[in-house]
Amino acid sequence: VFDANGNGRYDAGEEVIPGVRVRAGYSSAEADSSGEYRIWNLAPFEPVLLTVDTLTLPSPLWVPGFAAARVEPGPNQFRTLDIPIVPGGVVEGRLVRVPPSGPEPVGGVEVTLRDLATGHRRTLVTFSDGEIYGIGIRPGHYEMTVETRHLQGSGLRSVPVQFTLPPSIQGATVEGLELRLV
Repeated sequence: VFDANGNGRYDAGEEVIPGVRVRAGYSSAEADSSGEYRIWNLAPFEPVLLTVDTLTLPSPLWVPGFAAARVEPGPNQFRTLDIPIVPGGVVEGRLVRVPPSGPEPVGGVEVTLRDLATGHRRTLVTFSDGEIYGIGIRPGHYEMTVETRHLQGSGLRSVPVQFTLPPSIQGATVEGLELRLV
């Protein structure tokens, strides 16, 4: 289900997305024209993780509303699980070190995006010119930082940057972020 408003559930008027592959352990199925999928031959009472193959989504900006769901199949019964697909976005910025001579780009460093509401973390690595680029980021309120464990022995610390990526059907972009190491 394409969750256009990002509320995590199916609402009247929201569209289903056919052709999306759903995986349950080693088994998978593709959603049909009504957005439904059926995965067969799962062992009863054996928990399995259900995930979406994001490469089968129509847009690289779209992301599942949750990374995985733990499902425990029962014998001779069907379970239903709607998987919301939310319009993600793009985050752009740069990582700089700030010596007295002025900002210098820092490449090859892991930058962490932490969703302030859920605590979910996503790691991005800066390009050689210090640029930060993330695609398919879920809408939300974030803090971007470099973990202190990556800065040990450098004498530097990261100054966290907070930003909001709003939900948008076309995919929102937050750009111009500058993460500083001081």
